[in-house]
This record gives sequence, structure tokens and C-alpha cells, in this order.
Amino acid sequence: LNHKQSAILMQFRTGHIPLNQYLFHIKHSEMPACPHCWELAVKTIRHFLFECPQYQYKHQTHVVYKLHCKAESLQVLLSRSYALKFFFRYICMSWQFKTLAPLSHPTPALPPTHTPLP
Repeated sequence: LNHKQSAILMQFRTGHIPLNQYLFHIKHSEMPACPHCWELAVKTIRHFLFECPQYQYKHQTHVVYKLHCKAESLQVLLSRSYALKFFFRYICMSWQFKTLAPLSHPTPALPPTHTPLP
């Protein structure tokens, strides 16, 4: 893991992560609620990873499809080396943690342009 990935992983493991529940706890947010869920759910790690409809498609695409039933286990996602790749792909695609954005997939090369012959 690189430094950014290690930092994010440690934040997830300790619960000291910039999601509304923790930000509210340290008085950096006005409320612990998830803004995507009409403030009906607290934005916890579990909510962000498994429950929030805002990220459901990304979770299904980048985690569940690859890990199947193991994708619903927080312990597996945060501790198994084979799951970390999919965990970080999901984190990057969610844009929740912008410091990991450069780790997203490289832009594919464009096909060469065709110039008509005279």
C-alpha cells in the first residue's frame, strides 16, 4: 500500500474518518446524518460502504461483483489483502475521499485519428 492508501485504511479501521458521524462527534459537522439519505440515516462507515443509495451502484460494481458474499463483511474488506484492491477501487470511484482520486484508473489512450488520403 502507498502512504495515502495506508492512511485511509487506518482511518477506516479506527473509525476516525471524515464521515459525518465522526465529524459530528469532533464538532466539525452540524449533524451526523447522511446528506444523500434525506438525513434519515447516520453516515457511518457501514452506511457509506454498504447501505447508502448514493454509492450503491459503485459498491455493487466494484466490490460485490468481485467478492460476492464476502463484500458485505467490514472485517473482510478492511483486512484481507485480496479485498483491499476492490475496497480502494470503490473508495476512488465514490469520490468521498478526494486524496485518493489520482489512484483511479488511468485514462485510456484515444485511438489514432484517421486522416483521409487526398
